[in-house]
Amino acid sequence: MKFINKTSEAFLAGLFEGDGFLGSTQLKLRLSDEDVVSWVADLLETKLAVTTFIDQKYRSLYETSLGRQGELTTLYVRLYPWFGKRRQSQLEESFRRSETPLPTVQSKMNLASLPQPTEMPPFYLPSLEEWAYFSGYFIAEGSIAFDQRSAQTPYSRPSLHISSTDQDVIAYSAKLLSTPYIKAARQTKTGKDVFIINVTNFEKLHFILENILPFILISARHTQKVQRAFEEMQTRIDWRTSGGLQQTKQMVRAKELKAFKPAVKFEDRSIDWEELALIFQSQPFVFLVNVPSKAGVVKTPRLRIQSHDLELVEKVSKIFQKKVYPVKQNVKSKEILYSTQTERKKSVFFILRNVLPFLSGDAAMKAQEALDLLTRSP
Repeated sequence: MKFINKTSEAFLAGLFEGDGFLGSTQLKLRLSDEDVVSWVADLLETKLAVTTFIDQKYRSLYETSLGRQGELTTLYVRLYPWFGKRRQSQLEESFRRSETPLPTVQSKMNLASLPQPTEMPPFYLPSLEEWAYFSGYFIAEGSIAFDQRSAQTPYSRPSLHISSTDQDVIAYSAKLLSTPYIKAARQTKTGKDVFIINVTNFEKLHFILENILPFILISARHTQKVQRAFEEMQTRIDWRTSGGLQQTKQMVRAKELKAFKPAVKFEDRSIDWEELALIFQSQPFVFLVNVPSKAGVVKTPRLRIQSHDLELVEKVSKIFQKKVYPVKQNVKSKEILYSTQTERKKSVFFILRNVLPFLSGDAAMKAQEALDLLTRSP
């Protein structure tokens, strides 16, 4: 067995935690990734074996094993602190059989001191050895998925996923990644709970992949996935920087507005749009308000009619599908000023789109300006 430094030791621990066989007389690793198993075989100075299948849908499996007892015991002692409770119990059985004293180094995975399901761990900056450990565990148990959620975006959304029935190992990984984990609703066929980490935040994902990439270069398959994730995230940054997100929001907004129909099923012929246009021509009907949004404060158009003519205001209120309310009363004449207004963007767009062909002059300009603002608003 070649010299194994601290980072290689941690990497092996993560890899064997996920996919190793830890027997009392033999350690085995069996994967479909030839390059990973070859790297381990070279480090342990063991042979590489391959199992092929007649059915082509099954990938070949590569295996290496260490059975030299002195080296095996030494390696087990070094890896012991990195393992979770299940793997440590396997090694303890091996130590008893070989009459090797149990290591006195404490386990890194005391569940009582690790985050619980859904708990957000505090920010933690892993050491080089801890990144090596997680990298090995990721190769064994992790995956990167790509989700094309929308046809409007030119990138697929990458996410890192890792799951296990070993809560202490998942909790420790959650600590290293400063991210929460959950207990799945499902159980395994044998009734064990399943614990899951799923990282979707782009900034956090980029940070994680940057730190594990140097260690997973031994796996062409995993390296390719990580590099693709970087490319997709860069495409997202470029797209947002060039205004792609805003343009997409405007496009979706315009599509929704144009397809909108009021909840109350008015037939277009039941509304006299020309009559409404005459009312709009005679007095102010559009006003703008400042509304806070993620993009900052934006101006949003609303429709309002005010008049002493209650019958006229009630007629407009039926189109607005809003109530009529008194604004103020003239002290001398005792006349009451009535008002009705609508604020919902889709309703405002629907009304303006239908009344615009019958407007002219300044009223038509105001209506068109409002329609443009609505289609551009986030």
